[in-house]
Amino acid sequence: IWGGEEAVRTYREKVPARTRLIVYGPKLSVALVSDRGLKNGGLVNLAQKCAEEISIWDQNACTAPQICYVEGQQNAKLFLDALEIALDKVKIPPGPVPLENAIEIQKLKSVFEIAEFKGQGALRESKCGLDWTLFLDYQTSLEPSPLHRTLRIVPVDSFDTVFEEFKKVRGYLQTVGLGVGELEEFSLAGSLKDCGALRIVPLGEMAKGEIDDPHDGAYDVSLLVNFVFHKMTLDFDPLDVLSDKARETLIDARLRVLIREARKSSYYGKILKDLCIEGLLDLEKIPILKRLDLENNMPPASEGLKTGDTSGGYVTRSGGTTGVPKFSYYDDHDWKEMIAHARRALVAGGLSKKDHVVNFMIAGDLYGSFISFDHVLTQIGVMQFPFSGKITAQLFIKVAQDFKINTAIGIPSFIIPFLREVKQHAPDFKIEKIIYAGTPLSTIDRQWLCESLGARRVVSIIGANDGGGMAFQCEHQSEYQAGGFHHLQHHLMDEYNYVEIVDNNGNLLPPENVGKILITSLKKFAYPLIRYEIGDQGKILASKCKCGRTSRILEFLGRADEVLCIGMLNIALGDLRKVLVSIPYSELQLLATTDVRGEKLVLNLEISNEEKTKLLAKHEILSQLDIEKLVFQHIVQQLPKIRDSLETKLLRLEIKIYLPGALKRNTTTGKLKSIIDERVF
Repeated sequence: IWGGEEAVRTYREKVPARTRLIVYGPKLSVALVSDRGLKNGGLVNLAQKCAEEISIWDQNACTAPQICYVEGQQNAKLFLDALEIALDKVKIPPGPVPLENAIEIQKLKSVFEIAEFKGQGALRESKCGLDWTLFLDYQTSLEPSPLHRTLRIVPVDSFDTVFEEFKKVRGYLQTVGLGVGELEEFSLAGSLKDCGALRIVPLGEMAKGEIDDPHDGAYDVSLLVNFVFHKMTLDFDPLDVLSDKARETLIDARLRVLIREARKSSYYGKILKDLCIEGLLDLEKIPILKRLDLENNMPPASEGLKTGDTSGGYVTRSGGTTGVPKFSYYDDHDWKEMIAHARRALVAGGLSKKDHVVNFMIAGDLYGSFISFDHVLTQIGVMQFPFSGKITAQLFIKVAQDFKINTAIGIPSFIIPFLREVKQHAPDFKIEKIIYAGTPLSTIDRQWLCESLGARRVVSIIGANDGGGMAFQCEHQSEYQAGGFHHLQHHLMDEYNYVEIVDNNGNLLPPENVGKILITSLKKFAYPLIRYEIGDQGKILASKCKCGRTSRILEFLGRADEVLCIGMLNIALGDLRKVLVSIPYSELQLLATTDVRGEKLVLNLEISNEEKTKLLAKHEILSQLDIEKLVFQHIVQQLPKIRDSLETKLLRLEIKIYLPGALKRNTTTGKLKSIIDERVF
């Protein structure tokens, strides 16, 4: 049935209880115009669109706005003036005014004549009688218009102030026309959907639509589903522009599901037994998951973290330096979630279907980087060239020229030396985009990529082998400017891997404080990770990014524990100490550096003159240089992963011997810093 309130009520009383009544009763539609919308869309343009919306069918169509809320009092006054001019330009002639409508319009005009005199409103009317009428009204209440091109302009400080008004008429709210900035669309759409809006469209499209467009949310064929029609386009992923409240609500909901699944594992079943976890505010109740805890509860050691039967997926390993592999498990569900969120990161980094991409990630030996990026690139739809790390410069140059390759993905320790070789063979070689992960990229190398190769995007992706991606860079953060970079900053994907920053005692740190990074993998269920300490450090910035994304910003500061990520390896100090047990050193220090030839690991040892003499005699060698060679041999013979990285030129290794006390100590504690990372990234 169609009709007014009284007609609908009459039919409801007469139809049998088992009869489904499809009601097309009275509806109310509104428009929202923001400050950013006026700046982006133009005052005159939006006013003209609004004028046309109320002129089509003289507002008798249920899709026509009856009230227009404008952000800011001054904006509302300007919009009122512009709308007055726009209405006189509308070419659609007004129809006759029914008597009852004319009476209501005259009543309102009398009210606003007094309000204008008191400075509490304003009245604008057509020179041709009741052709159109505008009111500037400071009351935010949602009242229906007398129609016939009669519109209230209501200034508001924030649209949040009118959402409660919308909820009061939830059953009547139909179409909302948005004259807002593109980054405001998705956050407003979520709030308006919660208020009961059935159609959310750009201002100017409220009266448009197909003949079977379900303005009241009910299709004749499918009456069990209530459709919300939201017609907006945006380059950003919707998750990137959520309001803080909407993001927190989503994360809380995902956390509750994760906790429910995690309780099925023997490890978390014990830990969570007496804990009530309803959202992020309760997350601190859960103990931190350390690396050793993870290894002891993952196959082959045990299945303490397993939540149930798994199917499909992938098993990968990290780049450890010993022969003891460290595995990560992703079943089919968890793998697909990881790929989907990695796709979001690469698209934000500038990838599109138009790109021709060379995948330089490492393949084989259970490394997951090549295969995971292969899956992500396939989802995006790029043309992919799966070189991995095995290609000559000459062949690459020919393929790049023939197929117009414009993007490279890989780790810096391979990409930089290889592209430098390419540049030597082809001085005119250029590449548009570089996306890197796994290891840092020095400022010098960034500058070379941008200035010598013409790269306009050099983008970092951050993730954990065990939990997947957690942060990415946008166009602003990857922007190169001579003398300055934003490349420590990354957008967090809290909806996938929620990040916490804690001190050495596990206490949560507020923004702008450096600490250890914990991740909670909200979409990884087969082997859950809750508050997992990944070994990196960073800080959450209090500010938002200039690109417009609303996600939190992480300033990534590298490794936090006694593990150095270099040359596609995680080199643990403990592994090196075991290898060098026969070398009589007093202190051991790792130094990471980089230059035009790539990454270099410098092993600094403090050895006394007395112990040097003993070594020279024991091994029948002649000099300190021979001691350095001896240490080098110990490492490459007993740590095959380091030897492989040296042979493939992903890493260079240098040994330096110092006298005790020669290496720089902390001036306060007197302690020697065991790992120094001098790579600028």
